[in-house]
Parts: sequence; structure tokens; C-alpha cells
Amino acid sequence: MMAFMREWNEKAHPVNRTTKSVAKVMAKCQIEDVKLKAEAA
Repeated sequence: MMAFMREWNEKAHPVNRTTKSVAKVMAKCQIEDVKLKAEAA
């Protein structure tokens, strides 16, 4: 989640929340979680 927030903040654009945007955030979080787990292994 923190990686997503850093990336989002770098682009500095307004937040337009929709059900699709929530799904994108969750997918990004899952991808980052997998990356972190792989790096820790």
C-alpha cells in the first residue's frame, strides 16, 4: 500500500474514487505484496 501511495503522490493528480479504482488499488497492493515476499525470500 505504501508503494502505491508513493507512486500516486508523485503524479499529484486528483482522486476520483470508483469501484474500478478500488479494484486497481487492491490489485496493485497484491502485486507489491508478492514482490516484497519474493525479495524477503
